[in-house]
Amino acid sequence: MQSNIKKLPGSRIEFSVSVPVDEFKQFVDAALREIVAETELPGFRKGKAPAAFVRERIGEYALYERAANAAAKKYFFDAAHEHDWTPLEQPHIEVTKLAPNNEFEFTASFSVMPDVSLPDYKALLKGMDKDLREAAVPDEKIQETIAWLQKSRRTYQDAGHPVENGSRVTVDFSVTENGMALQDGTQENYSFVTGEGRVFPGFEEQVTGLVKGAEKKFS
Repeated sequence: MQSNIKKLPGSRIEFSVSVPVDEFKQFVDAALREIVAETELPGFRKGKAPAAFVRERIGEYALYERAANAAAKKYFFDAAHEHDWTPLEQPHIEVTKLAPNNEFEFTASFSVMPDVSLPDYKALLKGMDKDLREAAVPDEKIQETIAWLQKSRRTYQDAGHPVENGSRVTVDFSVTENGMALQDGTQENYSFVTGEGRVFPGFEEQVTGLVKGAEKKFS
């Protein structure tokens, strides 16, 4: 096998291959064996027809086309592994010579990752350290962050006592005005923590002291 590699503009590569007759014959023979195994002719069980009959039935073009596909795939992937190519797309294969008793020739063109050359970053960084400042975090910010982490990861369990300041409460409630229910004034499984001021004024005070399952009506 002879090959030629060209680097094209736009990070593309063209890989040309010429396969000698004797070497390509191995692919032709393998393709014929595969076709024989798949073919069922009258009077023969599938895969048992004589190779000569099958070859005449399918024609030389179909046989050589199958062999060419197998050969192109093998030589391309072998070259990609050898040269450490990382194709960014399926290669475009073009068969340039395919005929009985002739060498097989094809080209494969494809895009690869472009070469990247980095500058001397160490030289670029020289002198920049004079502008570096030490990061300082005030203690109050640290405490705020710790408190937030504790709050965000806290878990709850049934306390078994009346609602008090700091209790997490889950309620169903409805709001009416002059005996009429307000739009969006009904909530189910609404949860809040007393003392955080997340509900409208006076609500926390009214639920404080209630026990699980209790009901209350207030203005």
